[in-house]
Amino acid sequence: MGVSTTGAACVKAVPDGDEKQAVLYVVGGSSEVSDYSGLQKYTFANKSWETIKPATEVTQNRQNHGAAYLNSSSILVYGGSQVSGDSSPSSQTFLISANSPYGVQSYTSSAPPVVAPVLLPWNDSHAVMLGGGVQNKRVFTFGKSDGWQPLATNLTEGLASAVQCTLVQGDDGSKVLEAYNMGVCPNEVTQMALLVAGGRVAVPPLTLGVSRSRKRKRDLTIAHWPAYNNTLAPKSTRSDFALAQDPNGLVVLSGGNAQSPLSVFDQRQNSWQDSNQFFSESVATPSSSVASSTTAPTSSATAAAATPSNSGDSGRHRRIALGASLGVVCGIAVLLILLLLIFRWRKQRQKREKPGYVDEKNAANGDRLSFADRGASFMKEAGGSMANLPQQFDDPPNPRYTSNSTGSHSSLAIMAGKIGGNAHTRNDGPKGSFDSTAGLVYAKKSPLGTGESHEMRDYSDSKASSLHPDGKATRFQPRFEQSPPAAPLAAYAGPNIVTQERPTMHGKKRSSG
Repeated sequence: MGVSTTGAACVKAVPDGDEKQAVLYVVGGSSEVSDYSGLQKYTFANKSWETIKPATEVTQNRQNHGAAYLNSSSILVYGGSQVSGDSSPSSQTFLISANSPYGVQSYTSSAPPVVAPVLLPWNDSHAVMLGGGVQNKRVFTFGKSDGWQPLATNLTEGLASAVQCTLVQGDDGSKVLEAYNMGVCPNEVTQMALLVAGGRVAVPPLTLGVSRSRKRKRDLTIAHWPAYNNTLAPKSTRSDFALAQDPNGLVVLSGGNAQSPLSVFDQRQNSWQDSNQFFSESVATPSSSVASSTTAPTSSATAAAATPSNSGDSGRHRRIALGASLGVVCGIAVLLILLLLIFRWRKQRQKREKPGYVDEKNAANGDRLSFADRGASFMKEAGGSMANLPQQFDDPPNPRYTSNSTGSHSSLAIMAGKIGGNAHTRNDGPKGSFDSTAGLVYAKKSPLGTGESHEMRDYSDSKASSLHPDGKATRFQPRFEQSPPAAPLAAYAGPNIVTQERPTMHGKKRSSG
């Protein structure tokens, strides 16, 4: 269990970039525990606290100081005092080893004395110091080998005590200082480029986020820096708050206001986020003691530990919402398809119930006859009813000559002579072949006359046939009725002409060959 402190500085360390070794150091601060050394760490992997006792107790009871972690496994401490209630400026500099036996090195400072300065990691081996009072506009860097060195640029204005800062590493090698002023309403964030593209020092610092780049890109560069979006900027002020930053550019500000415990800012989008929506409205309200620095380390640790997981939860919630929306759309589409199928089925059923419906797909019922097979009476103008065919036949209906279609005759039944009640006769008697003596051609201007009846003879008629001398039957020629009767026509039967005369139906003689 960790020790409760007041006025401590929190430092997150990721040795060698391995998140599994990530720890949070709580440096300095006063405590009710008399023998507290002023240094403790929280290990994220096993969620355990450990109190560290430096070789020299330079952190015990220290307040109004700044701290930063260097990748050389060292903790830099600058300024502050170990005397209770002392808030005078200080330039004391200590470098504490993060490994046992936790040795301490002291440095002479060329940087100005300050109160509660801002210390941030600059690179793997250096830290940057700024602020500590509105009068301080200078920027210094610190390295284990070269100590304090001024940066060849100054801030346009000093930082107030209610301002906390972070550094944003641009994709083009730039370094941008983001200052969070939580003492104004609404809260405000400003960006100043200390290094521009290629790592060159910006003289003077370049103010960013005022106007939006014409061509927005995913890369975060000086040339395409997004404009500041304060639409969701919090309107509640904070004092003595903690700040945590994750590698993806998400910043969580906690404490300093009991009614609004948390605020979230997206550095890559340069915009405030809705904290309730971001945390799915599941963040428990901290106790009122969060307003002081006593629980600032714990709040900072919790925010730093929860930020990556909550960022993933936010993405998961967005994916769930997208999946739900797609599911609703697909469900509506399925319902529409089902309705269309039902309407089509009802329409087909009503169509089948109508009289005279022919199911062309039902081959078992013999409904797949073509138009020619059903006969000419299939057309309405031909008359007749296929439903009456069984009564017209003398014999039981043959399925070859029947059809389920009403109002039509089978072509096979017509050819069999079962339509009309009398079979077709092949003689010259009444209703025989002379019933078919209709004009076979339209009236023409011909000396043979128009509208004359023509006789159709059968080749099988033995009486009217004659043989050619070589044994082949002669081709019969049609005979014409004329008034007065015309001279008999001769049929060719070889070298001789054969003629014969017989009475006609009207008592006239007709010749045939």
